[in-house]
Amino acid sequence: MNIVKLTLLASIALTSVAAMAQQTIVAASPASSVSFDLYPTPDASQSPREIKVSEAGLPLPVLARQGGFLKVDIGGQPVWIRSAKVRVSRTSTANCGALASHAALKPTASTPGAADVACTKAN
Repeated sequence: MNIVKLTLLASIALTSVAAMAQQTIVAASPASSVSFDLYPTPDASQSPREIKVSEAGLPLPVLARQGGFLKVDIGGQPVWIRSAKVRVSRTSTANCGALASHAALKPTASTPGAADVACTKAN
């Protein structure tokens, strides 16, 4: 494997870690929900504790993702929420570094929202 491919793979791996840090729970889903079920572990093996959406302190940064659950911190306590029961905002940015010219030569993974002209300079 040549150095460009290894560098691209490392970049993709680091991007996925950064993308996780950029996810934030912004609302309940459906919007008419008035409470969140908070689980101590990322499964439904234990009964959840219920909290009102208004008391959750939205937005909540996502700390981790496992299965169908998102780990968040509420009141200084790490808890898990079902990902299907929340709306998540994801921010995206374009990376216009040295690898952008190499990536343009072949099909690659992309950043959501970044157009194929995101790294071009305006005249």
